[in-house]
Amino acid sequence: MTGMTPEEIRRLRGGRSRAEFARRLGVSPLTVYRWELPDGATEARRPRGAILSRLLHEASRPSNDGEAPPGEGAAGAGSGLPSPRRAPAAAPPRAPAAHALAPAASLALAAEDELLLLPLISRILAGQLGEVERALVGALVGNRLVSPGGRALATALLAQTQTLATFDGRGAYASLGGFLRDADAGLLPPLVELHVRVAAAFVFSSYDGQLLDIGKVNATIDRGEKLCEAVGSPDVRFLLLVGQAASSLQGGARDWGRGAAARLVALGETLSEPLPKLFFDEIQAHGAYAAGRRAVAMRAFEEVAGRAAALGLTSIEVRCLTFLARARADEFEPPESLLALAQRVRAAMWRGRLRPGLHSAFLTVTEANALLRLGRIEEAAACLRAGIEEAKHLGLGANPLIPATLRLAHQCGVGGLLEPLLEALAADRSPAGKVSVRLLRAVQAVSEGQDALDELDEVMRVIESVHGHPFWKLGGTMLAYETRVLYAGGQGAAELERPFERLLALQPAPHSDARFKRAQAIECARRGQFAEAEALFQGALATFTSAHDQPEVAWTRLWLARLQVHLRRRHAAEELEERKRACAELGLRLPPEVAFGGGRAAPRPGPKAGAGPRPLAAYVERLGLRGLSHETILRELSAACGELFGPQAAVIKEEGDEAGAPPARAEGAGGEWFEFGDGAGRLFRLGLRRAPGPAERDLARVLAAVAGLALEVSSLRGLGGALDEDDARTPELEGFVAVSPAMRRLREEVARLAASPATVLLLGESGSGKEVIARALHALSRRAAEKFVAFNCAAVPHHLFEGQIFGHRRGSFTGATSDSPGVVRAAHGGTLFLDEIGELPLDVQPKLLRFLENREVTPLGDVRPVPVDVRVVTATHRDLAQLVREGRFREDLYYRLNVVPLRIPPLRERPEDIAPLARHFARQLSGPPAPPPVLAPDALAALATYPWPGNARELRNVIERALAFSPPPPVLTASHLGALGSPRR
Repeated sequence: MTGMTPEEIRRLRGGRSRAEFARRLGVSPLTVYRWELPDGATEARRPRGAILSRLLHEASRPSNDGEAPPGEGAAGAGSGLPSPRRAPAAAPPRAPAAHALAPAASLALAAEDELLLLPLISRILAGQLGEVERALVGALVGNRLVSPGGRALATALLAQTQTLATFDGRGAYASLGGFLRDADAGLLPPLVELHVRVAAAFVFSSYDGQLLDIGKVNATIDRGEKLCEAVGSPDVRFLLLVGQAASSLQGGARDWGRGAAARLVALGETLSEPLPKLFFDEIQAHGAYAAGRRAVAMRAFEEVAGRAAALGLTSIEVRCLTFLARARADEFEPPESLLALAQRVRAAMWRGRLRPGLHSAFLTVTEANALLRLGRIEEAAACLRAGIEEAKHLGLGANPLIPATLRLAHQCGVGGLLEPLLEALAADRSPAGKVSVRLLRAVQAVSEGQDALDELDEVMRVIESVHGHPFWKLGGTMLAYETRVLYAGGQGAAELERPFERLLALQPAPHSDARFKRAQAIECARRGQFAEAEALFQGALATFTSAHDQPEVAWTRLWLARLQVHLRRRHAAEELEERKRACAELGLRLPPEVAFGGGRAAPRPGPKAGAGPRPLAAYVERLGLRGLSHETILRELSAACGELFGPQAAVIKEEGDEAGAPPARAEGAGGEWFEFGDGAGRLFRLGLRRAPGPAERDLARVLAAVAGLALEVSSLRGLGGALDEDDARTPELEGFVAVSPAMRRLREEVARLAASPATVLLLGESGSGKEVIARALHALSRRAAEKFVAFNCAAVPHHLFEGQIFGHRRGSFTGATSDSPGVVRAAHGGTLFLDEIGELPLDVQPKLLRFLENREVTPLGDVRPVPVDVRVVTATHRDLAQLVREGRFREDLYYRLNVVPLRIPPLRERPEDIAPLARHFARQLSGPPAPPPVLAPDALAALATYPWPGNARELRNVIERALAFSPPPPVLTASHLGALGSPRR
């Protein structure tokens, strides 16, 4: 169906104004205007989906212009629904099988109350789930819906809100009742059946073993997509596919990213409603996390959680915060901080009455791992046991909880605390659950001296073949490898190294990498390779220390003390006893004694085990762990420099404008810089505050080189967050500084909008950079080679407005001594930027509207219109909608300008952009040949704490004032910036 023709729309509208007709249909007057444009017009659109249904119904019903518009009758008062109108006296009979009718005919036969429910679909897509739920319950309980189709549609929408708002799949399934059978039998109108299918897709993809059914989801979606072609929209189709992606992921389907997820990404460009956009961004975040791009994923989860909270969508907020906590745990965030975040999420779950689901399983994993890192092992075991019981109650596998269970087995042994966990896990009938129990039992048998290595080999072959999350496979392989190293004399350990390396390459995990290096250190010590073993132990210890992981630190120090005793180091025996006591206090089992090979090394004096500078190889191992983010690598480099060169002896800086500054300028005379980069455009410098000797210089050079290689690998894996795929695809724009997530997102929108001729309305406070955005739209468009003309509507006297904008002929008014083309014709072929459009006088507004609709102007003193080809971008800091309500701005012009609104956030909402903007202005204002000044730390601190009421314009003025005096200072300090303070209001 292609929709109604412009002539049919105009005939249906009749004598009513566009505004009146738009209010009747629940759309904007601009939408009606675009329906009535001829097919060849650029802005022409055709009605479809739910709106087309309403139009067809309007066409099929008797005309009664005197009745109340939808929503104004008394019958719907308090329900949140539009008022039902009285049905025509001779309503056409409903066909028994709606699917056999042509789409237009079936829509025309839709019942009156079905059509009155259509606005609620838009409100669901807008994320107003609570309001929709109240309206639907009121309508169903109050018997306001009289037709079977209306009740079915209301029930389907209620089921959608139940699954979306509270994850209540069981309640939604009970609500749908027999309507699913009616849908399968083709007894429902297409629009009603479509939304029953959407609700069913959510139900059958629930985190509930009794409901989860990939086959039913796929069958439901196949039929739903066919219905979308007739009565759906991209946003509704997207919700269908969300159910498919969720069920595939939970059910363990392989290559889900090339199926439903790939189709979701393809649909992402067509979305227009807030709820589908949130889902799209959340899915993108999950994809980044699954690909190991944690920095990108963390930014996305945090940003989506904030938007969801603003809309009141607690379910999406909780899910995103849960995965944010998981990603932060990978980044070695302190466990106390993770537990605080988990408590915040638990409180939100209680507040939103959310049912348990995948989010609660992963939240349990985060809590258990944080408790393990704190050494609160009994609490961690209780947490895991509760999580497995919850998964058992839901009838689903405990896959997310298995890695933490395997780690508990590694630290405490399979017996004792783990036995209740094994009993709960034994009830898990999923493939991953069953093979995990087999693995733990085989590990227990080997650790007790039984001949169970064959069983362990068989379990590892099953793990290779069973589908599961890579982190689960990584944990299982790590446990099997450590078991062979500790209890089987290293027999068969080498065969597991390659599978582990392959899994680690797929899912970089610094914690698992450190455990692997520690096990390799034990093997090196067994072979008599003591220097290599000590370096590996020291590297693992540094990683566990950064992770605040008390049990792993205690174990690693114990192994290091054992090695020191074997090497007959001074104080090693006392150190070993101290380490054994530390393990006992934490409730850890002591690992078995391992016979180190190669005889005993000659004794040499030395400090206590684990104290003092480590061998250089230890620092190389420490920086080379896979899965470290940029921030963690730089933190590790700083700690290594502190140990090697002494506290405060070295400094690490990211190079910006100060790249060419000699060491003496920044950190004191006699220092030396060592440069390295991340392979993605960011440059860093390691600086020594004092003049280094030859040995120190070599150490610093090696550390900088290793850090550079580690950062480059991190960038290639997407862990650095400096340049992600979206940044790489988006071109750089002059003057457009985009570091904060909000500005990066705006830059992407500008790049996508540049090719469109649609009118753009830029909204933002004065000085926020609206003209920069307008110039970026022009620079990226096909009109870039033509003129960009800016016109400030607030800077022209009232009586000169019309002539300035549209032009005038000589003699058309007093003072018109020559012809003037006006800014509209001056921008012919290019882009016209009308700044402060809210200041446009009322008497000029109709002429601007006519120009926007017809793309022609009539200069003052002329009678013939002149066609103009120009792309229009407008901007204002005023609330145009409020001006419309006050009668100071024409409503029709407002809708014509508000085609694509873009909001530029004020500088106080994007503090990440302050320092880069300040450096940009310093470069711009200093000019060649003088090098740009360096921003000192106290200047950056002063800039970061100021609220910037004047936004970027005020920041530019501050930098310009600091550079106005000659000669300009090479380093800008806080004293050069003057007194920063908000002006009195």
